[in-house]
Amino acid sequence: MTPDTAGLQYAGLAEAVLSTVFEFVSTEFERKHGKINCADTALLAMGSLGAGLMTSTSDLDLILIFDADLAAQSVGRKPLGCRQYFSRLTQALITALTVPMRDGTLYEVDMRLRPSGRAGPVATSLVGFKTYQLNEAWTWEHLALMRARPVAGTQLLCDKIEKTRRAILVEKNNWPDILQCLQDMRKRLAVSKPQKSSWDFKNGPGGIQDIELMAQAIGLYRQCYKTSIREQIISGMEDGHFVEEDLKYLIQSYTLLTTRRILHRLMCVAEGRISEIGTGGKLRLEKIINLEPSEVLDEVILGIRERCADIISNILTKSER
Repeated sequence: MTPDTAGLQYAGLAEAVLSTVFEFVSTEFERKHGKINCADTALLAMGSLGAGLMTSTSDLDLILIFDADLAAQSVGRKPLGCRQYFSRLTQALITALTVPMRDGTLYEVDMRLRPSGRAGPVATSLVGFKTYQLNEAWTWEHLALMRARPVAGTQLLCDKIEKTRRAILVEKNNWPDILQCLQDMRKRLAVSKPQKSSWDFKNGPGGIQDIELMAQAIGLYRQCYKTSIREQIISGMEDGHFVEEDLKYLIQSYTLLTTRRILHRLMCVAEGRISEIGTGGKLRLEKIINLEPSEVLDEVILGIRERCADIISNILTKSER
């Protein structure tokens, strides 16, 4: 299969694992602590899982959201209050996904995108999630919601979460705010997460992260509810605010860079050098890029990234006028 298809199937596999493990963990947790009446839970996927494009080493960006009476208590052998109940349930899920087993761990889990980040509770109520996003969250957190989708839990709550996500995005689509946020984030990322090497396809100007942020900004501005980066960029072609040819180039470049990253992670795991993927891996990459005999792989990628960075900078500069 193509790396693009593999990225979708890595995400599909993760969803299947999450759904199964979450159901199992919830059932075992209920045996010990009972249930909270009229309560629903769901998992909101963010990042690469939310966008449906993962690599062989991607972690899972998750938020556990519950809909229940905060004053309620579980009915069981070892009852717990509402907040403690869902906090402990979340910790049990993380343990099940990350505990070392004979063949390794299932996934690494990252919950820093939850409300208030590391300082916030590991599980959040639906009301609390909406209140935070509307009144306290930064614009970059609204951009992150552009790649958020429910992937496990009760269907009723999944539908409520998606409805809430869309309502937040409608409320927070002010282009000047989005523009300022994107400019600030690019400056901060240039300092905190610079490109490590030519094989770091994610970080740095014109890299995967740079294109994704631009896509999320366009999608938020255009009220595109799809989590696909490509669909978000395409939504910008529907009016004269953006140059269509530039957006097409960003899509082509994003496909090429993510393809390289998926293959590279599969062959090297970590960011490495071209010598580490072997002759076959190098030939595979060159074939995908349709490299001419006289062209050098790293130089071609550098040129692509430079043009993508220029396109993004031009969009931001033009929008300021």
